[in-house]
Order: sequence, then structure tokens, then C-alpha cells
Amino acid sequence: MNIKIAAIENIDELMKLYNTSTPVMKRTRKNAYLEPVRKPDKHFLEYIIRGRDEDFILIRDCDKTIGFALVMEKTFNQLYESGKRVLYIGDIFVIPPYRRKGVGSQLLAEAKHWGRKRNLTEIEVRVSANNRPAIRFYEKHQLYESAKTFLGKLETKYE
Repeated sequence: MNIKIAAIENIDELMKLYNTSTPVMKRTRKNAYLEPVRKPDKHFLEYIIRGRDEDFILIRDCDKTIGFALVMEKTFNQLYESGKRVLYIGDIFVIPPYRRKGVGSQLLAEAKHWGRKRNLTEIEVRVSANNRPAIRFYEKHQLYESAKTFLGKLETKYE
């Protein structure tokens, strides 16, 4: 298996993989209407690939892409949280036949390496509360729950 940062020529294979991941991600989100999964499009993928502070990390087995991690450098609000910069993992996805075989762990290790090269010292991942496999995965890798996010809809009608 080999790991690399996605380039423009990988957009079609990344699009295919992202389309595979979207239904899986929707199923694992408790209130999908509150946390919409962005339907991938080539403009979104190109934006990430060309971006300065984000990348897709691809993992391949022979000539087949079997997973990806979306990594970003996130800077917190300067006034509120002292402007710290952290590694933010937007997604890690591995196609089902390759799960529980260390592929996700390889992607996470590469994501951490990506962050260390940018002198980031902390990592943040947002996981849906009912995605037990992902929670177990991150706990296994010594990440811990630090906060809870509460979501709700805003009323659109005014009195």
C-alpha cells in the first residue's frame, strides 16, 4: 500500500471514493438534517487539492484507491482562543473490504505527520455521537472527548 497527497489528476478517483463514502456518512449521523453531508463536486475537491491549508491524503492498494483523509489546518479565533492552530481531520474513509485491517490507522498516522510538518501540536476530529466505530477508532489512538456539540434548528418565521 502507498500513501500520497492527492493531486489534480486524482480528482476523478477521489470523486468516486467520496461518492461511495457519502451514503455511509449519512447513515452514521444521528440528525442528518442538522449535519448535512456535502455532496462532493469537482470544484470542492479541486479547491481542497489546490488549497494551502488543506489536503486529501489518499491510500492505494496496487492501482486502487481504498481510502482518504481530509486534513486541514484550523486556526482558532484570536480573541477567544488565543489563535492556536490545530490539525483538523474533516473525514477519514476506508472502503468496507479494507476496514479493520490497519488502513485507517495508516491514514491517521499520515494525517498526524502532515500536521507535524506544519508545526501543529494538537489534533481535532468531529465525530457524530452515534458513530461508535469511529469513536472506538479515535479512542484506540489516544484521542479523547473534550466537548459536546449541541445542534438545533433556528425558526425561520418571525413573529
